[in-house]
Amino acid sequence: MIVEDNELVRRAVRLILELAEHEVLEASDGEGGLAVLRGATVDAVLADLSMPGMGGLAFAAALKAEAPGLPLIVMSGGGIAPDGGDLLDAARDAGADLVLRKPFDDRALLDALASLPPRTS
Repeated sequence: MIVEDNELVRRAVRLILELAEHEVLEASDGEGGLAVLRGATVDAVLADLSMPGMGGLAFAAALKAEAPGLPLIVMSGGGIAPDGGDLLDAARDAGADLVLRKPFDDRALLDALASLPPRTS
């Protein structure tokens, strides 16, 4: 599943995954992502950190609270977290299994996905 507010990025990631024969669900924000996940079974989530409404850090924390065994990759160009620290470190603290720094290429995305542990429970 892809949770990304930028339609062009979401479409590009979806295309990469579909060409690698993955089935893809998507949402444009954190709230929508949680709603989709409550009605579907997915193997992993790719989520942006910078989104309107429920941002990526809040989404990561909510996702890990609801589905702690669901692997999460966050995608971001980096930046400053609300506490003034590094945004990518904050994503790891919020439960991200991997951080994928934007921009990334097809191979980096597919390698990151392949390196995730399988979903538990």
